[in-house]
Amino acid sequence: TRNLRHEAVALSRNRTQISGTTLAVAKRLAKRRDMYTKAALIDGNAGLRRAVGLAWTKIAIQRCCVHKLRNMERKAPKHAQEEIADDYA
Repeated sequence: TRNLRHEAVALSRNRTQISGTTLAVAKRLAKRRDMYTKAALIDGNAGLRRAVGLAWTKIAIQRCCVHKLRNMERKAPKHAQEEIADDYA
């Protein structure tokens, strides 16, 4: 059996553009962990998504469902929030 390891990496920068720091960190992580990394679970940060995609060219990227639900609830009218949460669960 394979021993799977999960690591959390937090990068908080510009939400829409790739910063030099974000890309550099992603590339450094990719270089160290390229043969082990199969997927990235990220929030809705478009810059981070692009940086991960550039650093790992063959990785599966999935948007975190908790972040997606929070964003939908934040933009939805109050009367629809419970229904959204129920439908999304």
